This record gives sequence, structure tokens and C-alpha cells, in this order.
Amino acid sequence: MLVIATIIAIVIAFAVVDYKNKKAHELRAHKNWLRLPDSEDYMSNNRIQRGHRTGPICSHCGSHSIRQLGLSNRHETRRVHICNMCNSTLYRTYR
Repeated sequence: MLVIATIIAIVIAFAVVDYKNKKAHELRAHKNWLRLPDSEDYMSNNRIQRGHRTGPICSHCGSHSIRQLGLSNRHETRRVHICNMCNSTLYRTYR
């Protein structure tokens, strides 16, 4: 009986530690997301008009090919925009 109680206590302890680690990771990710410029600031500083192509470009390589990802998953409302060519993280949005 003591062995079963010990195993249950160990499982609960691992679950608590795992939960705290996940919350700490989410907090770090959110703080890093807040450090990125928002879309309006980024676009006002990095918009170049070339004929018919206007819009945001990568400030590192000049590419117009930019993808957006959710911060923690694909359905996340906090979005991070990343250059497809040089993989630089550019700016953040909230949808």
C-alpha cells in the first residue's frame, strides 16, 4: 500500500512540475512576442513601393514573401510574421 501511495505522489509531483514548466514557457513566449514591433510600426519603417507591389518586406533580405504563424499553435490569435527567404522574425499581429 505504501508503494502505491509513493507512486501516486511521484506522478502528481511530475504533473505539477510539468504544468509549471508549460506556464513558464508560455509566459516567455508572450514576453518575446510583445518585444516584436506591431504591424503598423514595422510597415511604416519598412514599406517600399516598387511599381504595383506595395506592402511589407523583410528588413533583412528585402523579400515580399512573408508567412504568419500562431504563437503557440495554428489557431492562436497572437501571430508572428516571418520571412520565407531568410527566416527572420519580423513583426507581430493580433487577429
